[in-house]
Amino acid sequence: MRAAGGLPLVLGLFALYAVLHARLHALALSAMVTVYLSYGVARLVSFVADGMPNAAMVQITVLELAIGALCLFALRKANRVAGTNIAVAT
Repeated sequence: MRAAGGLPLVLGLFALYAVLHARLHALALSAMVTVYLSYGVARLVSFVADGMPNAAMVQITVLELAIGALCLFALRKANRVAGTNIAVAT
């Protein structure tokens, strides 16, 4: 595994742990939003700077942005239900 793959791996393990501990849900979702959207946006910037990569890298970028967006949606929905606004700017 390359070094850059360690963060998503650890984050995924933390997210699985958080599934069993309700107090960690918002933290896990916030971390996933931050990591996956930042990876996706950074890749988009590199597309502009370095040119279009191969199809696999484009697919990975779309997947990272989709995961980040889904986690953001889940976090916003959970905050509305709980009546809080944890880590989400409105």
